Amino acid sequence: MANKKILLKSTSGDALFPRTSIDNLVDAVGSTVSVSVPVLDANGKLDSSYLPSYVDDIIDLKAITGTAPSTCAVGDMYFNNASGNLKIYTATATNTWGTTGTTPETGKIYVNLADSKIYRWSGSAMVEISKQVSTVASVRATSSALDTVVPTEKAVATALGGKAASSHTHSIANVSGLQDALDAKQGTLTAGTNISISNGTISNTYSYSLPTASSSTKGGVKVGTGLSIASEVLSVNTGSTTAKGILQVDETASNGVKIAVNSGTISAVAVLGTTAAVGTVRLATTTEATTGTSEAVAVTPKGLKTELDKKANTSHTHNYQAPLTAGNGIAIASNVISADITTTASNGVALAWDGSTDNAKKIKVTATAATTSARGTVILASTTEASTGTDTAKAVTCAGVKAAIDNRLSGYITYEELA
Repeated sequence: MANKKILLKSTSGDALFPRTSIDNLVDAVGSTVSVSVPVLDANGKLDSSYLPSYVDDIIDLKAITGTAPSTCAVGDMYFNNASGNLKIYTATATNTWGTTGTTPETGKIYVNLADSKIYRWSGSAMVEISKQVSTVASVRATSSALDTVVPTEKAVATALGGKAASSHTHSIANVSGLQDALDAKQGTLTAGTNISISNGTISNTYSYSLPTASSSTKGGVKVGTGLSIASEVLSVNTGSTTAKGILQVDETASNGVKIAVNSGTISAVAVLGTTAAVGTVRLATTTEATTGTSEAVAVTPKGLKTELDKKANTSHTHNYQAPLTAGNGIAIASNVISADITTTASNGVALAWDGSTDNAKKIKVTATAATTSARGTVILASTTEASTGTDTAKAVTCAGVKAAIDNRLSGYITYEELA
């Protein structure tokens, strides 16, 4: 548009314009101020920059599409919704679009002239805020497209016409089959003893408490462990290794043990073992193993070994022994060899029998003490005893003789060592 400059003149006491914002321009009588006044363009329109902001808050768009429309007039606009674009482009000439787009503003309303839908800019996309006005048929339809249309008041009134209120009543005659159903119903019932009737429901009001059973009172009991009940019959379950129950006792002995029942008590009884049956036995003592007469006790490995050690191996040999002849000091009589031992002492040693019986006698060697008249054993005297010279039962050693002589001569002889 063209802006024209005009001169505003004021004279004392007169105002050229009403007292509005122009008063700020004329601050003194006779002053001259230069002001830009908007004028209409060639099309008879006022430039939007001179209008309040709300006047151009609604923007017409030729289309909302990812491809620029093929035809346009100067000033037409369209929104390119292609990914990565999202700009508004303005026609700079007939059928010519500008190459630089602008981002939509969040405070404006955009009308798509192609389908008359209204949009606003969310900051990242155009969001439709318009709804079509539907007809009566749209109100009654169940199409999923109904979420995009709004019925008119007249359409709603027409659609609801003839409908019943949410709260209403019907006469019996207006309900098909109701009278026949009522006629077939049971007549009115009267509550008897322990019976109550409420809202067509018959209830028993009698209350019975089953007494607890005891040794003197019949009553209710619970089915415990090892028991089961079926068809009103109480049964004892069959026992197992993991559950209590009833078992049949077999008193036949097996592997030396049998089950016995006595006065309702079950116990395990060990059966004595015999040469014909498995059972328990007592272990034999070593004396019983040696005697070997009992058939009711068992020999331990140790007792058996003790007796076997006394016997020869099954496979063994014997050395031939030639007939013996009696030698010096030996006598043989009735297959008995006897030794004749001289017990007279000789050279300080004597042999003697030690023992009370022939089988237990042993030869004992006895040494006799030496005297001045007989050989025998002596104790050696110490050097002190040799020097003292008073003991008559001990023998003096060489060291003792030397010590005694040195002790005696030391008091009588002195000597000097010659050069």
